[in-house]
Amino acid sequence: MRGSAYEGVTIRNLLRMCSGVAWREENDADGRSEDYRLGKAMVSRRPGSVLGLLCKLPRAHPQGVVFNYSTGESCLIGALVVAATGWPLADYCAEKIWGPAGMEADGYWQLESEGGMELAGFGVSARLRDFGRFGQLVLEDGEAFSGRRVLPPGWRDLAGQTDSAPTGFGRLMPGSPAGYGYHWWAVPPLQGGVNNGAFAANGAFGQFIYVNPTEQVVIALQSAWRQPRDSDAAVENIAMIRAAVSALRREPAS
Repeated sequence: MRGSAYEGVTIRNLLRMCSGVAWREENDADGRSEDYRLGKAMVSRRPGSVLGLLCKLPRAHPQGVVFNYSTGESCLIGALVVAATGWPLADYCAEKIWGPAGMEADGYWQLESEGGMELAGFGVSARLRDFGRFGQLVLEDGEAFSGRRVLPPGWRDLAGQTDSAPTGFGRLMPGSPAGYGYHWWAVPPLQGGVNNGAFAANGAFGQFIYVNPTEQVVIALQSAWRQPRDSDAAVENIAMIRAAVSALRREPAS
């Protein structure tokens, strides 16, 4: 990405979605948003089209100052993993995560083009129970059921919680109480401590992986909303998750 607005951006700020590079996540009808252009690049099936789009983006803010959700930056992080390891992203995931976590079935990852790179920002298909196993692996701080460690100790608590002013609770966007960690949404604490320390992966059309280390609870949801984001349906899912965690809370020691 030398010579682009991403030159000099730290991996930490990419994980926080605080690169400062311009991006509009809305898939608007006028076709001018970067998210819409990402979709066009994906449909083109041209090798290198996604990174080519990212290379052309202008800078909007200094890095580390403003949170701005960008699916494109998730794709960029995937490309960084490929460059650092020399492995295709799906193969690396299979070796380091899918196998150690004991997944019951193969997963599938959408490719940019025939034989091209995986689209790290979306396009992963897997069974619901395997998404739950992924959440369980994270809950266990990256230690698989076999005892094999696939994440450094402490990564769960680092990645799942806010660590900067622009990603703090209530700072991300108007009307949202959430915070943001390293590609995980930090769930705001509620009265009674139900969500203290919890975090979640939230996908389009109502996909969720909720991880609550305090209560030792993982919840995976797959949905089929009529649109990518549905605030009413999200409120219902959040209420259901909260009720489930409340029902599963451990009895206090006698």
